[in-house]
Amino acid sequence: MSIEVLAIEKPAIDFRVQYLLIAVCVIMFFMSFLLPYVFYDCSADNY
Repeated sequence: MSIEVLAIEKPAIDFRVQYLLIAVCVIMFFMSFLLPYVFYDCSADNY
């Protein structure tokens, strides 16, 4: 019983970790594009 439960729960945890890593990568990907625009806008407003 315990082996079957572990076999069922392990993939669920793996999927959560996988989705978390994908979410982090996507956020970092968008932030890498958005942050330069924000800094450029701020510097443009200062000038």
